[in-house]
Amino acid sequence: MYRHGLDEATGVWDLLDAARLLEGYAGTSRASAWRSGLFQPMAENLKTVTSPLTNVGLWHASGIAGIAMRLHDAALLDYAVNNPIGIRATLAAAMTTDYLWDEGSFGYNNYVIQALSRVQVAAGIEGYASSVSPERVPLYRLLLSPLDYRFDDGTLPTPGDSTRLDVFSSRSFTYAYRAVPTWWGVQAVNSTQTWEALLDPPPATPPAPAIPPVTTRNFPGNRMAVLRSGAWQAFV
Repeated sequence: MYRHGLDEATGVWDLLDAARLLEGYAGTSRASAWRSGLFQPMAENLKTVTSPLTNVGLWHASGIAGIAMRLHDAALLDYAVNNPIGIRATLAAAMTTDYLWDEGSFGYNNYVIQALSRVQVAAGIEGYASSVSPERVPLYRLLLSPLDYRFDDGTLPTPGDSTRLDVFSSRSFTYAYRAVPTWWGVQAVNSTQTWEALLDPPPATPPAPAIPPVTTRNFPGNRMAVLRSGAWQAFV
C-alpha cells in the first residue's frame, strides 16, 4: 500500500478501527475480503523488517499484533509478540536500563510510546489484554522516565536528534491516555477533540499530581546525568 513498511505499520491502526466499527454493516463476505485481501497481506509484508530491533521494528511488530487481534489469529499474535525480532525481543534489545530508547532521544521515546499504547488499547478492545500485559511495564517506564531527566522549567534536554520538548505537555501522555490515563494525558484530551476521544471518551480530569523535585541523578545505562546544586542545574 505504501512505499515504506513503517507507513503501513503506522497507518494500519486507522484501518483496523474502521474494519471493527463497520464490520456489522459490511457483512460477512466483505469482512472476509478485508481479511484475505488487505490485513493478511499487510501482516505478511510487515514481517519483512529492514531494520529489526529498532523503533521501526517495534512498529512493524505492533502492526502485526494489531492485525492479529482484529482477526483473532492467536498464532499471528504469538509471532508478533514472541518471535526473535518481535515486540518483547525489541524492547529487551532497545530500551536501556534507564528507560530511554536506545537512539537516546525523547522524541523516539514518544514514538515508541505511541506504538505500545496502540497495542494495549487494541488488546483491551479485542479481548487480548493478558497476552500483552507484560508490555505495560515498559510503557509505564518510558512514559514516566522523562520526569527524572527534566529541568526545573519542565523542559527536557535534547540528547539524540529530537527538538526541545516539554515533559508535561508531551504528546506521549496523550497517546497513552486510553491505556495509562495520567493527569497530563486526560487533561489534554479533555481540552481538544480527537478521534480517540470520540471512540473512548476520557474520564473527568483528576486532581493534578505532586511532582518530586529535580535532583542529581546518574543514568549509567545511557551515559548521561542530571547535576543539581542550589540554583544550578546541568545535563551532561
